[in-house]
Amino acid sequence: MQKLISKYGLAAHLAFLAVAPLFLSPVCVFWLSGFVILWLIMEPSRISGERLHEARARVAGQMMRDPLLWISLVLIAYALVRFFNVGIGMTYDAETQVWAMSKPPLPILPGCVAGFGGPELAGVLAFAVVVQGCRHALGRSARTAFMLCVSALSGAGAVVFAVLMYQGDSLILSLAKCGLESPSFIGSAFGVHWLAGTVALLGVHEHRWLRAMPLTILSVGGNAAGLFLFAPAPVQVVFLAGELLVLVYAFVYALRCLERSGEFKFLVTFAMSVVTGGVLAVAVLSNADLAARLAPYETGAFLSEEYLASRKALSAVALGAWKGNPWLGTGLGSFPLNLKFLSAGIDWSVVRPEQLAPLNGYWYLLVERGILGAVLIACPLGVLLWTFAVDLVRGIRLRMPHPQCWLGPVAMVAVLVEMLIDTSFFISGVPLAVASYLAIAACSFPKENHNV
Repeated sequence: MQKLISKYGLAAHLAFLAVAPLFLSPVCVFWLSGFVILWLIMEPSRISGERLHEARARVAGQMMRDPLLWISLVLIAYALVRFFNVGIGMTYDAETQVWAMSKPPLPILPGCVAGFGGPELAGVLAFAVVVQGCRHALGRSARTAFMLCVSALSGAGAVVFAVLMYQGDSLILSLAKCGLESPSFIGSAFGVHWLAGTVALLGVHEHRWLRAMPLTILSVGGNAAGLFLFAPAPVQVVFLAGELLVLVYAFVYALRCLERSGEFKFLVTFAMSVVTGGVLAVAVLSNADLAARLAPYETGAFLSEEYLASRKALSAVALGAWKGNPWLGTGLGSFPLNLKFLSAGIDWSVVRPEQLAPLNGYWYLLVERGILGAVLIACPLGVLLWTFAVDLVRGIRLRMPHPQCWLGPVAMVAVLVEMLIDTSFFISGVPLAVASYLAIAACSFPKENHNV
């Protein structure tokens, strides 16, 4: 038991932290991050017969030389300043009798509307801890354990949401409605973890972890049900395409690397898990809701004319607001205020007055975070992609790469495509999941030492 905890304890704790922003409050994420930092320092994976103190020294040295660690500290400081620089809102000038948007206390620094900034700060802190752990502190089998745990936890959350939806919980029903007024869908996070669950299922067969097989039902079936229940049809199509790529490559890899008909066992367990998730999704939906969700697949009309018209109008508002504050943006949570002040000429028959964000993630990024915010998001992504490219060149010549190597890029492309139609990327758990899978991907290319 002690060996099991030592080998996979860090992977399990990193998985808890990676999923926490989806379901827990920012305060819980803060405390959990501190606890996981202790695990990261004290119990990294031991590679090639290392002793524990040698593994600690290796991981500490790699982290200190990692530019992503220092970029993450800059991101934490930026998010901390934004969290405390609160004050954006509507203000009334009695002399001129004009309403205006108030500035934060420090206008030259990034700010936010009251009630915003906390989840983003917690997400950045979790990002720093999880990505460093995935890049430097997990061995080969521990990486598989991390993917299994994180996708199983996400799938368990999807199952709980489905049960609450069946019981008529108002909050969960609002998430399942997938209304355009709040175009951030938690089903997108379930879609990302569904991709990981498929790769984790292969890892379970590869390592012959038979006792962990029930978790794969949550990893694959639970997340598939969550995607169907809590994301609109266009988002489902994006992740279905990514899932098809991951599944085909995983099956080809299984044909070459698994023994005793392992590739067919992999397909059978995958199919059983998806069917289980499908049964769960159908069970919680009424016949009318099920027909409405399947209608786009029957008609082929995934993006309605109303959606396209609303998207165009909201993008025009976002462009106007961004031009006034190109570098820092107008602040987190400020788009509804921009909509009120820049609403001249808007066709309110296609735009909802309670709209919280534009129907384009890239405009949402620029209007609320500005060019500086976009650069700060692009920097860690660039480091992760550069590391992936370097390891790709080094590792692909040795033997066929593991499906883990392609999971991160597929998830990233799926999320970037989805940003064209909604703002789900800005749910804290989504960029954290994509970044962790990119870090896992770069570490999973073949090496001369197979234990690395």
